[in-house]
Amino acid sequence: MSCLDELNISHCKISHDNLSRLFALLQTGFQTGIKYLGLAGLNINRDNLISLQRYMESNRGEFIKKLDLSSNYLTFENSLFFFKIFQNNNSLTMLKFSNNSMSRNQNFEKENDQENVIMTILEDVFKNNDMILHLFFEFCNLTKKDVFLFLDVLSYSKTILSVHIAGNSMPLLVEITNILNNDVTNQPSSLG
Repeated sequence: MSCLDELNISHCKISHDNLSRLFALLQTGFQTGIKYLGLAGLNINRDNLISLQRYMESNRGEFIKKLDLSSNYLTFENSLFFFKIFQNNNSLTMLKFSNNSMSRNQNFEKENDQENVIMTILEDVFKNNDMILHLFFEFCNLTKKDVFLFLDVLSYSKTILSVHIAGNSMPLLVEITNILNNDVTNQPSSLG
């Protein structure tokens, strides 16, 4: 058995079936788990997310520290499915999720009256996970309200070092500063 530490297959041409087979192989095929898994730009579907879930919940999946799922253009429903997996993970230190939809509202300039379920899950993650350090949520169709909710949710994190939310509908800088000053104390954070 091999000790594979990193696997980056981002932007490779791989079928959905072969990607699911790869996750099954990763569950059993290596002596230790992979610490970095690059899956950006693979057009991941729900079946792949189910296979990824099985892998992440296995004893091999608990080794993953850094996961890149950016540019898969996941729908809100598939993003929600992933965040329910993420909610139960206590090993990730970095999540790249840019260019996937995190809002029900695809027209991210129009405000959504309904609270974003993903933000509620993130609140739970931040309350229970003391490992997450870096989040990349650029171009995730977040509305101004979603960004406010997210900034409020950040107040529960004890470990977050950097947050990247460029390309979303942003509140005024004054509003962000007020939230950060009031809610996120003693935390080194960077908004990018």
